[in-house]
Order: sequence, then structure tokens, then C-alpha cells
Amino acid sequence: RPVGQVWADARAAVPPIHRAFLAGLRAYHQVGELLFVHAGIRPGLPLAAQTETDLIWIREPFLSHPGPHPWLVVHGHTAVGPPGHRGNRVNIDSGAA
Repeated sequence: RPVGQVWADARAAVPPIHRAFLAGLRAYHQVGELLFVHAGIRPGLPLAAQTETDLIWIREPFLSHPGPHPWLVVHGHTAVGPPGHRGNRVNIDSGAA
């Protein structure tokens, strides 16, 4: 089937209240010195300068960045076995998707 039709069918299968909830979510959540994001951050940029694309999709240079961030970044997007603390970040992606 054409991708557009699959997209339309999938969207129609999700109740509008669920789509509204997901659309209203912020791209990050900060609690004190913890920053929760889907994928990570662009090292060296203030939180206000981070793009939603980076917060959702970034891998490099975030994953290999050895220096500290202003927060301990809790993220997923890159599947690992057990959660791993890397000093400046914690990857909690178990690959369940």
C-alpha cells in the first residue's frame, strides 16, 4: 500500500484525545540537575538553543562527548542492553520498540 494510506490509517486508529496528548508533550523535561530527553542534546549549546530535531534525533556528537553537560542527561533513542551511566548521561533505551 502507498505510504500515505498507511499513515492515514494509522492516524485514524489513534483516538483524537491520545493524539492531542502526544502533540502537547514538550521535547524535554528538567528536574533540578536532571534533563530528560528522547535522544540527547547538542553539547555546548544552552537548553534554549537546542533544536527539537536534536532533542529527538541526535546521536553524534552527543554520544561520544566526554565532557560534562549542565545536567545529567537521561535519554534513550540508541538501544543498549541494561541502562548505562556514562558520567554525563544515562541511556535507558532497552530496545523495546
